[in-house]
Parts: sequence; structure tokens; C-alpha cells
Amino acid sequence: MPFLTTTHYIGAAVGFIIGVGGYSVIKYWIQPISRYVNLKQQLSAALDSYPAMLKESGTHSAGSASKVFRQSAADLTNAYEHELPSWYKIKLGGRGERPTEASRWLMKLANTQNPDHADKQIATVKEQLCL
Repeated sequence: MPFLTTTHYIGAAVGFIIGVGGYSVIKYWIQPISRYVNLKQQLSAALDSYPAMLKESGTHSAGSASKVFRQSAADLTNAYEHELPSWYKIKLGGRGERPTEASRWLMKLANTQNPDHADKQIATVKEQLCL
């Protein structure tokens, strides 16, 4: 009676395949999508607080917010272009989300000092991201 039988080898192979499949799904689907969703939530909070910050304190603290918007634009483009799976990009397109367009508007917003223009650009970014 051999110690390892064909059943053991088949069980080990099936376990290995399930492990690799689970790792791949988590690494290449779940983590990028959750990073994208978290980025959108953080950006939404920053966009909601920006008009009041711009009206109250002027350009000084708006400068730090503009850095956040620039970094968010870069992160959003990177996530969309390089991290998200293709099927999720198709789903975003079906929902009407356009992260690359939103990034362009975020860069414009980062350079805006006028509260009225900022409000319009914030509305456009939220529309592009379906926030």
C-alpha cells in the first residue's frame, strides 16, 4: 500500500488550482476595484468640502486641496488605464462613468480660484464619476 495514491495527487492538484484561481481573482479583480471605489469615495468627500474651503479661506488652503485633486486625477487615470480589469471598464462605460474625463476636469479644478467656476467643475466631475 503506497503512501501517496492517485487520489492524493489529484486532490493536491485541485487544491493548487483553486488556490491559484482564488489568488488571481483577489489580486487582479477585487483589489483594483476596491481601490478604485475607495478613491472615488475619498474624492467625493474632498469635492464636497472644497467650495466651502475656497470661499472661507481663499487660496492658501485651496492650494493644499489642489494638490489632492492633482494626485487624485493621477491616481484615477492610473487605476482606470492600468489596474482595472477590462470587463469592469466596460461596466463603467455602461453606467456612464468616464474616469479619464473626470481626471481632466480635476486638473482644471486644481487650478481654479473662482468659487463659481469651481462649483461648475465639481458638478462636472461628479457627473463624470456618477457620484
